[in-house]
Amino acid sequence: MQNLIGDDILDLPDWLKRRDTLVHLYGKTESRPGRKMGHVTTLASARAGK
Repeated sequence: MQNLIGDDILDLPDWLKRRDTLVHLYGKTESRPGRKMGHVTTLASARAGK
């Protein structure tokens, strides 16, 4: 799992293209430094190259 903090949310299109990856957004409309905007979970099969 990786937190999306502040401007990390701008990487959202790249995360959505990945297989075996789940994106959970917290519904916040404004990003600020240090603010948790969501998180990304990558399944073990994606990390192992399967």
